Amino acid sequence: MISNKFFGIIFIIFINSMAFSSTYSLKESIITDKKSLFFNDIVYENVEEYLLDIKICDVSTEYDMRFTPVDIMEKLFAQGINTITITGRNIIIQTENDESDDENTSSVLNNSPIDLLYNHIYSFIPKEKYKININVLETIPFANVETTYEKAQWEIPLIKNGLQDITKFRKLRLKIDGKSVTVRLDIKVLADVYISKENKKKDDSLKESDFIKMNMDITSISNFENIMYDIKDNYYYTKNITNGEILRSTIIDLRHDVKKGEAVTVLIERNGVSLSLKATALESGNFGKPLSVKVINGGNLYGILRSSENGKIIEIN
Repeated sequence: MISNKFFGIIFIIFINSMAFSSTYSLKESIITDKKSLFFNDIVYENVEEYLLDIKICDVSTEYDMRFTPVDIMEKLFAQGINTITITGRNIIIQTENDESDDENTSSVLNNSPIDLLYNHIYSFIPKEKYKININVLETIPFANVETTYEKAQWEIPLIKNGLQDITKFRKLRLKIDGKSVTVRLDIKVLADVYISKENKKKDDSLKESDFIKMNMDITSISNFENIMYDIKDNYYYTKNITNGEILRSTIIDLRHDVKKGEAVTVLIERNGVSLSLKATALESGNFGKPLSVKVINGGNLYGILRSSENGKIIEIN
């Protein structure tokens, strides 16, 4: 016979699970002079006391940092916090620059202007994937930007969207030994692009052997921001593609073990007692990875997706 004490434990766990999830909205941007950011720094709402000491990241002074709501939830999960749901868009974290006269620009110093520009751009993109070619079309008044000066300072717009912003650098201002120079530029970005060798049908599995690699200036390709540079397992075509088509994120998708909206079972274990709850996946996911779900008639939970004899479960320890 099951004791009343056992039912009491189950009831407490069930009540706790219903109040399991708190929702916080992510700020879209932060400019900070702090060396580290904590959870309460990045959300709009006042956080509960136990979350005040949850560290999210150390702040980089070399480049802007960007996190998605899922990134933040994974950081919380890694610290044992699986009771939080994050909403909102991506957050951009920038360091405060007290020397800048314009909040829309960042200034950087170096004795070699063109080398400085290369270094600055490469701090925002992976150097092993992209090769940048900068052609100086004109300087007004004339200045040799490939030589060294006692003091040279570019006025460079903040880069928030990586290559999309970088390729718009058509005209920049440069101060050389106190004199202002306007520099007209042509920036090309070279990368290895996958191009299909044959026609493929929707739902076919993606294989690297289906493509050839060509090194191309991607700035000459429309919508280059959705080009895919890596081929991974478990991807498939979401539409028919033709010979000569560029591999893009818009024509492929990952095969998921669980799809958004699919029914799953949440398994909560506390002090040797297990509780199963019916839930619905709030996103698509794969076994062994974190997944957000909504408990039927309850709140949102975040756990690891597992495969079991009883089907697909979300494991929360």
